[in-house]
Amino acid sequence: MVILNMRKNPTIIVFLLVITSISFLNIYFFFQEVKKFENSVTNINNIDGIVVLTGDQFRIAKGIELLKRNPNKKLLISGVNKNINPVDIMKEFPSSINFFQCCIDIGKDAKNTFENIIETFEWMKSNEFTSIIIVTSDYHLPRVKLEINRFIDNQQIFYEAVKTDESDSILRLKKITLEYIKYIRTFLSIKIGINE
Repeated sequence: MVILNMRKNPTIIVFLLVITSISFLNIYFFFQEVKKFENSVTNINNIDGIVVLTGDQFRIAKGIELLKRNPNKKLLISGVNKNINPVDIMKEFPSSINFFQCCIDIGKDAKNTFENIIETFEWMKSNEFTSIIIVTSDYHLPRVKLEINRFIDNQQIFYEAVKTDESDSILRLKKITLEYIKYIRTFLSIKIGINE
């Protein structure tokens, strides 16, 4: 019945084709935005601190790697589950225990990306930092940039992308598609002035 109605009213078909085309274009541009972060900034000599947004594996390892290259910096691991003991994180990085004792802060207040950025903003203020590098998965960075702009307009923010494992292309596609949906939701919430 619906198909018959659509045949009688070609306007509906045109409308659906336009919406579909726009959706595919948006997804394409999102993929291009993700690719922009493939050549991330790794020289952080002039940056005050490093922030790792927890989530996918290897993010913390990447943050600690940057800290080792610049041991006079500080590192925030944002969004750690409140039930996780910091000692358990330290055990995962036995060669970096000294850094946990002097230079690594563990943030447990954030439960999502929006709260990650709030936690980051407060950490920057408390340390009087004006420039940081954010470490997270490559597909996550476009949405992180949107959230950053809510709070940190005039600061120097740089990004280090952690490339996700591409051996499972279907899993990566699922992750990017899900992140695209979250990106659109965040974009719309910013446009209409809603905090997540």
